[in-house]
Amino acid sequence: MDNVNFEIDYLQYSIKDNPMMFTDRPTYRKSPMSFYQTVSEHIGGIKVYTGNPNSEKQLVVMSGKTCEFHRERIPEIIESVIENGGSFSRIDFSATTDDGETLAKFVDAIANNRWESRRFKNDKPKMITDEKTNVETCYVGDLKKRGKKGIFRA
Repeated sequence: MDNVNFEIDYLQYSIKDNPMMFTDRPTYRKSPMSFYQTVSEHIGGIKVYTGNPNSEKQLVVMSGKTCEFHRERIPEIIESVIENGGSFSRIDFSATTDDGETLAKFVDAIANNRWESRRFKNDKPKMITDEKTNVETCYVGDLKKRGKKGIFRA
């Protein structure tokens, strides 16, 4: 493989007292997420959901773009959440390569039913192609249930 980058691509965690030191002035608005009344958005896109009537905990969400913005701080954030009694409900990892041959082998294995998965055994893969029908991205798993079951994206 020529070049492979392994990164955390999404973080979501609950914590009672958020140990993150935000130095910016967040924007506040009504939360679009059920069970939370307010969301504050901080520098780089960190979203902190508060006001859950069933829990004193905050829900912190860092999308892929947010993780990229805070890339150097990700290890510190994870350590701080663990040390302060938080719990992760979602961590997405990405492995990106500029080697098209690796993706081609994966796509071939899926196309010829040479793969196994307990989690995704009944889910049909979805291929994203360019205008020449070259596969650029392959999803395994039900995209509609990705929040609950997860997905695999190559």
